[in-house]
Amino acid sequence: MKPLPKFEPGASSEAQKDKESTQIDKELARMDSQQPMVETESRAPRRPRTKIGHDRSRLVRALEALARATGAPFDPPTLADLAGVSDDEYQAICARLIETLAAGISEVSGIGKAAVPTLDAQLANFEIWQKQRPIFYHWPPEAMTALRQACVQLGGDFAEILPCFAMSTQIKLRSGRLLLLNREGRETKS
Repeated sequence: MKPLPKFEPGASSEAQKDKESTQIDKELARMDSQQPMVETESRAPRRPRTKIGHDRSRLVRALEALARATGAPFDPPTLADLAGVSDDEYQAICARLIETLAAGISEVSGIGKAAVPTLDAQLANFEIWQKQRPIFYHWPPEAMTALRQACVQLGGDFAEILPCFAMSTQIKLRSGRLLLLNREGRETKS
């Protein structure tokens, strides 16, 4: 903090003011010389901030990143307009984006969900898996028949057979749940 000027009884108030203004000018000149010169032109231009929800701002940033990565021509003001749409419109926009991106990705060759092999193909693969292991892992024909019947009973829920043990195998359902079926075709808890 700047100290107060010293009171001089013989000095006039105008002389005192001149002396103070000279000191202030000197201090301002000193402060200006101490501060480094900042070039405003070298800074990257900041985009205006819009006050939108967290999920909307993440979507805008993701679309901007997608535009930079792919060269897609997204219009920045249009992206900023997401702040003003209603929640229902925002949800509809998100749904259309997801549909469009999913369709575009699935059309690219080699990308997409693999088709689940048929039950016969999976059972044949399971038998091949057994033959690559010691005889303890080989299931008798009646156990394979019981496994087939258990998979048929699961019907539309059945997704795939995941061989893992000698006395039982895992069955993955479409819901993602795993069942452990023994050689008799019954679910086990072990």
